[in-house]
Amino acid sequence: MKHKRKKSSNMLSLISIGGVFALLLTVSSSFGNFKHGNSSLGFNINFAKSSTYTATFYDEDRTTVLYTQEVASGETPTYGGSSVYKPSTSAAVYYHNSWQTFANTPIGPISADTNYYPTFTSLPARTIKFKANTWNAFGRYYSIWYTRPGTSTGYYSNAASYTSDGVYELYVPSAVSNVTFRRTATNVSGQTSGAYDQSVAGGTIQGSYEYLYETTSNTAGRWLRYVYLDIKDFTDWGTSSAKFAVYYFVNDFNNGFSTFMQHLNKTQYRVTIPVGYNNIVFTRHDSSALTPTWDNKWNQSVDVTNINWASATYEGHLCGYIHSSWTPGVNLGKATYYG
Repeated sequence: MKHKRKKSSNMLSLISIGGVFALLLTVSSSFGNFKHGNSSLGFNINFAKSSTYTATFYDEDRTTVLYTQEVASGETPTYGGSSVYKPSTSAAVYYHNSWQTFANTPIGPISADTNYYPTFTSLPARTIKFKANTWNAFGRYYSIWYTRPGTSTGYYSNAASYTSDGVYELYVPSAVSNVTFRRTATNVSGQTSGAYDQSVAGGTIQGSYEYLYETTSNTAGRWLRYVYLDIKDFTDWGTSSAKFAVYYFVNDFNNGFSTFMQHLNKTQYRVTIPVGYNNIVFTRHDSSALTPTWDNKWNQSVDVTNINWASATYEGHLCGYIHSSWTPGVNLGKATYYG
């Protein structure tokens, strides 16, 4: 007697449930015209592929690609590239905040190929100039390490690359009061970590309106203040290619001369003195002098004393000015400070 059996047709298939692949196995057997000792098995495998999309992260210019990522449908992309940084300016310091799509919607679960760009928050900035002196070296960067206001996180300011004069303009939030100056081998602008090979604690920022710190050794430094001189219309002060300087003092035991002042324009000059001195004298010197001393002084102003540097400003500068010629035979000119 022939046995007639119903043909069963099943298959081996691979399906995805919640992102996890499960293997279903059934066997297709044919027993019609069954021959003893002989059988055949057939297998069929189907793969149901989960959808993925490309997330492309751009710089703020929306042109430079920073990072790409393949992301499963419904998942949220995560940025895995290098630190995102927006250059600080004298007006603002920027911090990376989040990512948005080119349609200006927040980053979220992906459902199509999507482009993103970074957004930033900002804080008002102050400018600090740093004079590297003995630190200055070709191929190095100069930066300030500080704690971001309202957080406990340390940041590097913009990192200025080498200049031959060793003076660097750095920007930190105006609410920052304590800074450390560092030299690095790489550009660490805006980063929260980074190796350095020189460091000096500047401590509390000192001065007002214009801030300058200089190293005095590899491990120490001091805050300086800019002082401006305007000889105005008293051209006798500017004759004979005269040089100008500032004598600063507390008393006969605590005093010193600045270097010769830099000539900025027809009537204005600038120099730095250490902070902590509120009494100065403007001095006029022999044009052949190499450094200012009392011996090579030609003329001097009266003592300008008890200066309130916070109010001693004119067009944003801390400065004084001459408002008369010297009296013949007395060798003095009157002077005061802007306020």
